[in-house]
Amino acid sequence: MRRPLVSVSTVALAIIAIFANPAGAQRVLGVGDDALVLPRGVFRFRTLGQWTWFNERYGKDTPGRPDGALEPLGIDFTLDTIGVRQFPNLAPLQAGIQQLTGNPTWYASLGNTVVNLRDHVAAFPFVFEAGLSKRFSVGIQIPYVHTQTSAFFNVNTAGTNGNLGFNPGLAVAVATTQNTTMYTQFVTASNQLEASLAACQANPGASPSCPALLQNQASAQALIANSRAF
Repeated sequence: MRRPLVSVSTVALAIIAIFANPAGAQRVLGVGDDALVLPRGVFRFRTLGQWTWFNERYGKDTPGRPDGALEPLGIDFTLDTIGVRQFPNLAPLQAGIQQLTGNPTWYASLGNTVVNLRDHVAAFPFVFEAGLSKRFSVGIQIPYVHTQTSAFFNVNTAGTNGNLGFNPGLAVAVATTQNTTMYTQFVTASNQLEASLAACQANPGASPSCPALLQNQASAQALIANSRAF
């Protein structure tokens, strides 16, 4: 019984293969761009999706690094110290403290910085195409691009790298009292120095310290002015 059944199936398949009409098929798109030429009068719309992210770049003229080396995107903002170079308005404060303390090597610093950047880019090109002839078709592409940058910014990472910062008196009441006490001490010291200078000018023998004080009157007057300004 199996042989007649197989023979009938074979004959049926042969008849279908011989007399069947070709089936129309549609051209399909690949996963990306293609070189398909649309037939005349055929229009096609398609969109593609592209996603990428990166957190490095190829460097150029970066101090301490060879050209073309991979480096973090945030390297330009990762600094050993933030001071007068980045914030020139700190220059008067730095100069005043150097003169007030007599330490010319003191430099204002907010500490170091660490900046990590990551860029995300999503592109969605919309493509419109039309067939003009058997061998010629035209198209237009309208890109839609969305970019997003994620940033991580950390200042004074160890907590001890800087000598300047936000005024703690804005949040801590005890710090306000300490600041007021320190300011009062500056004013008291400047008043005492001014009184001693005036007494020595009136009577050079009034105190054993008068000769040295009178010899450095300009420095004493500058110190008085700086302490009051501070």
